[in-house]
Amino acid sequence: PLPAPTPGESRQFVLLSPEATCDVLLTRHAAQLSAQSGTTITLKESIASAQYVSHISASRGAAFSISLQRDAGWIVDSIETDPPRIDHVEVLRGTRGLNREIILKTPITPENSLRLIVKAHRRMPASGALSGLEMRPITLAGDINKSRLTAVRAELPLQLDVSGDVGLLRVTESELAAVEKDLVAAE
Repeated sequence: PLPAPTPGESRQFVLLSPEATCDVLLTRHAAQLSAQSGTTITLKESIASAQYVSHISASRGAAFSISLQRDAGWIVDSIETDPPRIDHVEVLRGTRGLNREIILKTPITPENSLRLIVKAHRRMPASGALSGLEMRPITLAGDINKSRLTAVRAELPLQLDVSGDVGLLRVTESELAAVEKDLVAAE
């Protein structure tokens, strides 16, 4: 076998006899995706709303779709990209709407990243507290290198109390880079 060609390389084969054959196998490199994501959760007396923003880029290959998972308690209000690149969204069967496949008009490539925005809401639990996975209304599924930032705010007259945050890193707005601020900007 010949070594893999470099991008844009072409190969020519000369068959020296009429009985000679040449088998060519074409494969597509799987896309290697990375995502920087931020979720802003706003707590109100009876409802919580969330905005999930993700900057998705490819270090190689091309991805024509993205898989999303939502927590069972959340209802997705909208899914969009900036600029608009969604062809259609499929709700995957057998998942009670928990998994969705976003099919893109143009792929995510090293030259063409994607900004995904998902808005969702849910009723506040009777306990008045969200915990664990409830704080992650939307996640990207699949083999994607991910980083996540979550901002939580409460509207008056509510007061925000946080507990059980062992292993979390708390940061102030002044500690965030501009890209991170964009992920958790006001809705």
